Amino acid sequence: MGTFLQDAIFSHRFLRSRPGFILTAAITLALGIGANTAVFSVMHALLIQPLPLDAPDRLVLVYQKDLARGVTYRACSTRMFLALREQKDVFASLTAWYERDTNVGGLDTPVQVTAWQTTADFFASMGLKPALGRGFVPD
Repeated sequence: MGTFLQDAIFSHRFLRSRPGFILTAAITLALGIGANTAVFSVMHALLIQPLPLDAPDRLVLVYQKDLARGVTYRACSTRMFLALREQKDVFASLTAWYERDTNVGGLDTPVQVTAWQTTADFFASMGLKPALGRGFVPD
């Protein structure tokens, strides 16, 4: 026990004589804790927290399969989408989107981003309402 007490007294004297060291350690700890909290908050919002949808268990994704070639496509054709949309007894709502890369920016350096083109009822089908303003209109 004597050695621990001597070490504690020595540490106290050492730290009192060097306030810059204490300040640096405190700032380092604060930045580390703040960065960790920020990363966890973003990961929680994106990956852990469920999406704010009305009934996520009732959402389905429609694929198109070419049986002759044995190929499954991540999408379906416009003709198939319109035919499925006409069958009112199959789906409560049917919406489509198309993902593409596009350039956004001014005259200097455009930035390539992924954009979605959707049908007008995309957000309504998900049960989402805009916080401000209105959603898309069919036009």
